[in-house]
Parts: sequence; structure tokens; C-alpha cells
Amino acid sequence: MTLTVTKTKSGIWCDYCKAHYGTEFEKGRRQAVWTVVSVHPKSKNEKRHYCFDCAVEVSLWPDGTHWPLTEQVDSLLSQEELPSGIQS
Repeated sequence: MTLTVTKTKSGIWCDYCKAHYGTEFEKGRRQAVWTVVSVHPKSKNEKRHYCFDCAVEVSLWPDGTHWPLTEQVDSLLSQEELPSGIQS
């Protein structure tokens, strides 16, 4: 499994804003800043696009802890292989 976090090209909208507001509203057409690509048999190379506000939202936990997307990716990748060598 691989996950990459890259800067998004111009003209790509935030997936979360599109889902929440719809593309007929300006809020649903916010420029994405980050793209996360998941390469895993279950994810089918899914790309998720985040605007700045949504990236901050998914990085802040209810207790106030800040866990950036890049660190979340690193943590997930380190958990992918179990100690026994069996892939999850």
C-alpha cells in the first residue's frame, strides 16, 4: 500500500466541499490544495482532494490534537504490515 500527499493542480475542487454544498453553490467549488492518492487493492487508486479548510478539519481531533495529513499517512503505512508479516 502506498499513500501520497501532493499539492493539487489548479482547477481541482475539494471533494468534501462538493459533497457538502454541491457544485451549484460557490462553496462547493473551492480549489483543492492537497491531493491524497491511496494505492491499495481496496482503494482502487482513489484520489481525495482537500481545500485548506477541510485539510485543517481532518487534521484536528475533538481533544484539540493536531495530526497533519502527512503524519496520518505515515502512521497508516506503518500499520499496514503486521508484526507477523501478514498484510492487513
